[in-house]
Parts: sequence; C-alpha cells; structure tokens
Amino acid sequence: MIKVMLANNNHIDDLVLLNAEVQEMHSKKYPLIFKYPIDSSLVKDDFITKLANKHHLIYVALKGQMVVGYIWAQYIERAESALTYSAKKIKTHHIAVSKQERGEGIGDMLMGSINIEAQKRTVQHIALDVWCFNNKAESFFKKSGYEVFNINMWKL
Repeated sequence: MIKVMLANNNHIDDLVLLNAEVQEMHSKKYPLIFKYPIDSSLVKDDFITKLANKHHLIYVALKGQMVVGYIWAQYIERAESALTYSAKKIKTHHIAVSKQERGEGIGDMLMGSINIEAQKRTVQHIALDVWCFNNKAESFFKKSGYEVFNINMWKL
C-alpha cells in the first residue's frame, strides 16, 4: 500500500537518490545544463532548505518505510501590476517515481497531494513545465488534465 505524506528531514537521503535518477535523464539530453553525477551533499542541503520554507511543498510516496516517489512544488503569490491581476499559484518543479514503481499510480497520488494543497490555498492554477524530449512526462501530465498555455523557446 502506498501512503503519501509531507516530507521531513528523515526522507532527505531518499529524495537525493530519486532526484539523481531524474538528473541523469536530463543530463543525457542537456549535459551543459544539468549536472550529473550530482554532488549529493549540495542536493541534500538544497532539500533541507526547501523543507524549512513554508512556500515549498515536498510530498513523498511511501511503500512501507521506503520512499518510492516525491513531488516538489512551490506556492507563489503574485502582486497585481499595471498589466496583470494578482494571482496565487502552485508551480510544480519536480516529480519523480522510482523506476521499479512506475505505472502503479504513484505519480497520480503525488499530483493529487498538490491538488489538495491548491484547494486549501485557493490558488487560481497549478503550473508545471516539461522538457520537450520527455514524451512520457508530457503524456502523463496531459492525462492528469494539464494543457499547454505557454511555450518557451531558446537559441543555442
């Protein structure tokens, strides 16, 4: 049985390991952007900092005592400007499920935890981005009800 809960400092080492899986995939495609292998101590410090910040939300999926997935999102409030209304949103930065556990609905459960946070905080929308080479992730997010609203482009 899978249980989803807010992460705490006891989960840090598992978060670092799962993050390394994602970093490796991204680094293979964009080695000039994404570091791999990672410096585990720096990634660990980064997660500790995020866990201490009330605007960062990190949930873990547990199978027994083993962390098999995580999601990291950030609550953001934007002030009204001359051109835009004020807004509250949640930006999902990472989602990772261990290779052995994919296809078991864990990603849906993790996304569900962010949906609940969005309702609690009465946000207007939940945003995320996905790398164009990651077709599996794009398909997963579309299946979860996300749609394209902005396209980022670059020239290397």
